[in-house]
Amino acid sequence: MLEIYIPKADFSDDMSWTVNEIFSRFLGIEFSLIESDKDVYEICHKGKKISINQTFSFMKDNWLSDQSLPDTCINYVELHSIEWHVNSYFSDIPILYGDKKITCSDKEIYIGLDIIGTIFFLLSMYSESVVEEKDRHQRVLLENSFLYKSGLYSRPIVNEHIELLRGALLALWPDLKFKKRMFTKTITCDVDRMYECESHSFFWLIRRVILNAARGKFLKETALLFGNYFSNTSKIKDESYKNLLWILSKNKEIGNKVIFYFIAGSSSLFMDTCYKINDQIVKGIIKKISKAGHIIGIHLSYNTSVSYKSALKELRTLEGTLKSVNISQYLSLSRQHYLKWNQCI
Repeated sequence: MLEIYIPKADFSDDMSWTVNEIFSRFLGIEFSLIESDKDVYEICHKGKKISINQTFSFMKDNWLSDQSLPDTCINYVELHSIEWHVNSYFSDIPILYGDKKITCSDKEIYIGLDIIGTIFFLLSMYSESVVEEKDRHQRVLLENSFLYKSGLYSRPIVNEHIELLRGALLALWPDLKFKKRMFTKTITCDVDRMYECESHSFFWLIRRVILNAARGKFLKETALLFGNYFSNTSKIKDESYKNLLWILSKNKEIGNKVIFYFIAGSSSLFMDTCYKINDQIVKGIIKKISKAGHIIGIHLSYNTSVSYKSALKELRTLEGTLKSVNISQYLSLSRQHYLKWNQCI
């Protein structure tokens, strides 16, 4: 088992999570974490050692400040200058934190790149908590992100750093066995709409009338909307419902498994959906999805990104709905409506 020594200043839940992601999730190696008085990370096993530079401290005074972000003028390490093989599509590796110094001997390797800090920075999306420029939904736009400004947004930097580390581990311990990587497809569908909201909700009817007026479609569209509202007592299945059936049919033909994310509550009158998770139409499609072997996830409503209690309430509501139709599936997958996310929750 590898022994991983962590500088005392960095020994935190954030660090434990990062190390676990690297060594358990990606590499599949058993390890133990040990607090250290040194100012570098160390990986020790059978009298040999890998030392990794530590520059992105989890406890610095400039936490969540502009000063804690890397420079957008990126330096690189050329892979041909490294003494061990690094499996990579690229000929170099970017340095976000740390430096170019890399040394290698029979019993010890030193890596100047701060692999641990860099991976935490990227996986946690740390920079999005620092960037002040947001859109109207309080999201960081691509052009305002660190990765875009540094020209790195199309590179798998986490994987590149892990491959650098994997190569170093094999250079010292060639008998190490890693988790076998398997390609998988993850197909998802956000269920934002199930039926024509305007046909049964006066609020949604007036909302659509106002939107149509703003778009210059007032007379003809408005007449149709009011006609549907006053002539229908049941909910009208619209194109969204038909699209769900199409997705089920096509993926059955191909043999794909799909994750369907359902909204189970409303935290914004204007931004969330009108369907209710306990409506018979919704329960019916949920049963079809489950029977076909697909997965149900929760699509947390607009303002749950800043309300843990609201998010938990919606989770419990969807759990209750699944139970009411005899579906025993653990809800472990979620996606925020409008992709809004606040790391404080």
